[in-house]
Amino acid sequence: MAGKDLFLKNEFKSVAKVKPSFELMIKTLKKGPLPKFKDWEKQLSKYKGLNIIYANQCPWVARSIKDLGEIAKKKGLKLKVTELKNAKQAQNAPSIYATFNLVYNGKLLVDHYISNKRFLNIINKEIK
Repeated sequence: MAGKDLFLKNEFKSVAKVKPSFELMIKTLKKGPLPKFKDWEKQLSKYKGLNIIYANQCPWVARSIKDLGEIAKKKGLKLKVTELKNAKQAQNAPSIYATFNLVYNGKLLVDHYISNKRFLNIINKEIK
C-alpha cells in the first residue's frame, strides 16, 4: 500500500484528520470546496448487539465474515451482518473505513477485517 510520502511527493496535501489514524489527502485540480470526513461516530448508535458492517471490496472479507459467524454461533452470540451495497450506505458507515467494521452496542471494536483468534480475544474482552 502506498505511503503518505508518495502522495506528498505528487503534490497532494492533507485537508483533514480523524481518529484513530485517518487522513484525507487531495490534489487540487480546480477551485472548489474542500472534501471533508462525515461525522461517522454518530452512526454507531444505530447498531445494537454484535454487528459486522462491510462492503464487498475484498475477497478476504467474505471468508472472514463466514468464519466469524461460525465462532459467534458457537459462543451463543447473535451476529448481525450488514453489507453496504452503494455509495450512500458506505458514506454513512459506522467508521471512515467502511470495508469492514465490527460494532458492539454502539462501540466500534475494529475497523478492518480480523483473524479468528483476534475475534475471540475481542469477544472475551468486550462481551463477557
